[in-house]
Amino acid sequence: RGRKDQGLGKIKVNAEQEPGVLEGLEEGAKLPETVSFSPDDVAPPEGEADKRYRPGEGDEVVMDVVMVRATKQKRATSIRLVKPAEKPVLPREQGVACAIKESFGFVRCADREERLFFHFSELQDRGHSPQVNDEFEFCVLTQGQKRTCADIKVLPRGTVTFVTELEGRVKGVV
Repeated sequence: RGRKDQGLGKIKVNAEQEPGVLEGLEEGAKLPETVSFSPDDVAPPEGEADKRYRPGEGDEVVMDVVMVRATKQKRATSIRLVKPAEKPVLPREQGVACAIKESFGFVRCADREERLFFHFSELQDRGHSPQVNDEFEFCVLTQGQKRTCADIKVLPRGTVTFVTELEGRVKGVV
């Protein structure tokens, strides 16, 4: 089956494995220091099949390591969270989907001029099919000079506003 490695990441492998635990490696062969993975390789949290887990730096995970026969590369699959890393809380922003394509879209942000890219794999609700005018709450990730939406929560219609009412009355002349 064809597989897109959208959102490809790397996991550092813990070298402290018990002998005989890993099958299929040639005698004397070692695991690589890191293995690749894609969002399809990540299992949802225990008992929450409709939610998604996005591995983060410092998270402790368990996984199966498989070797792709055609390329001889080792990759992670069936990744499950064991213990999350201590992470700073990222500020949340809001916006409205302004364009939707096959597996990604763009969000018009309430608090910034730019439109941000998002991939459907970033939706917390995996069963949701994004549509233009869907309202979202999300974190903004910066990679190089690009900003993208991450950890996207779908909001009820009418939640996102693009104006802020200033306090007090203002006088003017027409």
